[in-house]
Amino acid sequence: MKKKSLLLSLILGSLFLYPIMMTFSNSLMTPEEIALNENQIVFIPQKISIRQYYLLFFERFEYLQMFWKSIFLTVPIVAGNSIYSVFMGSLLAKSKLKYKNAIFLLFVLAMFMPYQITMLPHYMIFKCLSVDGTAWAIILPMIFSPLGVVLITLFIRNIPDELIEAVKIDSSSLWDIFYIYPWYLSLCPRRHCHPDYFYFCRSLESG
Repeated sequence: MKKKSLLLSLILGSLFLYPIMMTFSNSLMTPEEIALNENQIVFIPQKISIRQYYLLFFERFEYLQMFWKSIFLTVPIVAGNSIYSVFMGSLLAKSKLKYKNAIFLLFVLAMFMPYQITMLPHYMIFKCLSVDGTAWAIILPMIFSPLGVVLITLFIRNIPDELIEAVKIDSSSLWDIFYIYPWYLSLCPRRHCHPDYFYFCRSLESG
């Protein structure tokens, strides 16, 4: 049974890696070889050429300008959403707020709301704040996106209250309690990789 699962995983993994391998292989080919092998599957170039990379990084700066622009948008989005999601998730998961379940339900509903519905309200708010047409019009909606809040809330709910109380005994500072966020992640790091990875890819795409 394990051998069959391993074989199936290898087959599926190969299918997913095939486009990446072909793209990398073609990037090392000369334009003439790519045109010659247009209808063929060739993994190993006959003549390896890095001329394309030289043109990309040293002669044509348009790509690098767009890349750093995307990084400029991505870093504050991922960092801001991580901080916002942790504070809101902690509040909705462990506080004694009376209507926290109703607020959490609103976050879930907002998560499934199409972007076209919120586009006009976003524009009106950004116009009032005089940030329309700037990078903040992209950064702010993604920082306060509800997906990270929902995932972190579900994660922190599974953390035992005894663990939180132990941290409170060790430190009376509220900031120190929230500062153990990386420690939260060390308990189950893969649970928070999903929202951060999602916002990283989405931010690069938006940039």
